[in-house]
Amino acid sequence: MSPSLRKRSLAAALIAVTAATVTAPRPTAACGPNFPNRLLLSPDEVLLSGPVADFARELARLVPAPAKPFEVVGVYDGGAQTRTVEADDLDRALVAAGATPEVRAAAVAKLAQARKDADPRALDGLTPADLREYARGAILYRAGKIGEARAVWRALLDLPPAERPRRSVWAAYMLGRSYGAKGELRGGDDQPELAAEWFAKTRELAAAGFADRLGLAATSLGWEAALRLDQGRTEDAVGAYLAQAAHGDASGVNSLAVVSERVLADPAQLPGAAGSSVLRPVLTALLLARSSYAYVPPDGDASTPDRTLAGAWLDALEAAKVGAVPGADRLAWLAYRLGRYPVAERWLAVAPPGSVVTLWTRAKLALRAGDVKAAAKLLAQVASGFAETERWQYWPGDWGAWGAWDMEVQPAGRARAELALLELSSGELVRACDLLLRSEYNLDAAYLAERVITVDELKTLVDARWPAPSEPDAVEPGGAPSAQGSPVVLYSGRRFDVEIRARAVWVRYLLGRRLARARRFDEARAYLPAAQAAVLDRYRAAIASARDRARPDADRAASWWEAAKIARHDGMELMGTEGAPDWQIYSGNFSLAATLDGRTALKSELAPAAPRELTRAKELAPIPDRRFHYRYVAGDHVMNAVKLLPRDSAAAGVMLCHAAAWVINRDPPAARRFYEEYQRRGRYIPSIPDFGGSCPAEP
Repeated sequence: MSPSLRKRSLAAALIAVTAATVTAPRPTAACGPNFPNRLLLSPDEVLLSGPVADFARELARLVPAPAKPFEVVGVYDGGAQTRTVEADDLDRALVAAGATPEVRAAAVAKLAQARKDADPRALDGLTPADLREYARGAILYRAGKIGEARAVWRALLDLPPAERPRRSVWAAYMLGRSYGAKGELRGGDDQPELAAEWFAKTRELAAAGFADRLGLAATSLGWEAALRLDQGRTEDAVGAYLAQAAHGDASGVNSLAVVSERVLADPAQLPGAAGSSVLRPVLTALLLARSSYAYVPPDGDASTPDRTLAGAWLDALEAAKVGAVPGADRLAWLAYRLGRYPVAERWLAVAPPGSVVTLWTRAKLALRAGDVKAAAKLLAQVASGFAETERWQYWPGDWGAWGAWDMEVQPAGRARAELALLELSSGELVRACDLLLRSEYNLDAAYLAERVITVDELKTLVDARWPAPSEPDAVEPGGAPSAQGSPVVLYSGRRFDVEIRARAVWVRYLLGRRLARARRFDEARAYLPAAQAAVLDRYRAAIASARDRARPDADRAASWWEAAKIARHDGMELMGTEGAPDWQIYSGNFSLAATLDGRTALKSELAPAAPRELTRAKELAPIPDRRFHYRYVAGDHVMNAVKLLPRDSAAAGVMLCHAAAWVINRDPPAARRFYEEYQRRGRYIPSIPDFGGSCPAEP
């Protein structure tokens, strides 16, 4: 393509971009990376919504984890797991006895073959005795010889403790299953109380230190609970499931959800459950969690959440005249989430006044009443009332019908973020930024840190709050920037040699890039990750050399060109904005609606955008405020370089071609200045047919 044709193509591209801008639809959610939650675009919804709940966390509050919890093993293929542990236990025992590898291999093969052939006699001669006798009993049991199997396991348990370290727990557990099992393991003479005794013995043996590599002690709690359910002893069943969950067995949590659903679905059981100190908090916990996402009953409409059960539960509690009971704060929380605000007030009247849930619910009610000052004070108390390490899992409402998604919220950070919305609206910009930086709402925090508070305000805040973490806490080899928690490849196709894990590194990196954008390189270096600090050293050295008037013009031009290449190829990592316009949070691969646009159009009764915020956000924008702004910075460096080169410099033409190529596809008008400078030199330098498209190699 000739230069003149290329000029016409630039104009055509400009028209196409303009038309696309006018007709382009508004951004919508789609498949992509982990798009972070943003609170600044919908403050009223955020402030008035009740906190989400975590069912497992609520259960853990009811029955704390024991000091020495039982082993818990996730079951994916019980038979395969049993065979693997069985073979490994046998091999370990033989190693301890000094057996040769050949003897060990033969013994393991013998055990496996006996199992496969269902031949208990094939185990004769196998040692140690507890492994042999347990396997013998298991083969008999599978063959339906339940009585013989029980006799073998009882005999095993009669051995001296030192001779049965590996299979005492297994034998007791299977005795329990044989008296109270279901399905294929049913013994035919179920004796629930005897089964419960053996399950208790299973836990006793595990607590005494006998091996439990399959997690049978924790599992026995679930089986005992199932026995109690069959007997109609729902409270006892729930107690056992709670204990199972407390040991860390997720099946206890799932079982409690199923049992709670059954109780809630039966109106006849609600009055009794309302008066039960065991059932009441569990049912409330489930309804709280289900109110945090779209609950779909088995025969319900998957498109809409069902609040009928929760409403019926609150009605049952009031009908039973339940008063000041433990968990009243949770009942107030549930009533608020259902929109029953007078009911929430009544429960708050008898709730523990210092409970963070009480305080949070009071803050929500204060906001609904328009008392923003009271709400702010309460939210400050809430934020300091949770442990920083506490996390809640929940399903967002929009995903409830999918049934396979979960999300996490840090309650302390969420309360700080809600308080930040109020502080920001009142004009307390630095205070709001501080709160959001400590809330894990990254894009909201970045908007304030990059565009609303000054760079000096940010530096003061970071120096006071975010000291550099120790190296082991901050990085992992081979990773990439990952404030979200998963490595990503940079837009330039490169990867960091560190992965951002510690939040302090991310916050300091925000400041480091902002200082780099402000050309405060000496200050920026201390806040950048090591890889970017090294790039910064090369960049500022190139600029310093380019500005040294004592050097020859050709050398200075070469330095400007070096600075241009660094700005272009490493600019995202060195000076890119986390949010708009560069979207370094996604390494430039994705973009969202700009926070400033949303804040400018915001209509909010509780926390409208303050004029000072919007003014600052425009005044403190990166220069230029365009996508991949560092490419324009690189273009400025190129213009500085070519001004130092003679008019007939072929290198100047190549530099200009590359500078145009850096922006032409996204912003054709921005490429015009390079083309015009190239034209000015046209007859003195070699022609580049596809200027801004296919350029000669970089000089």
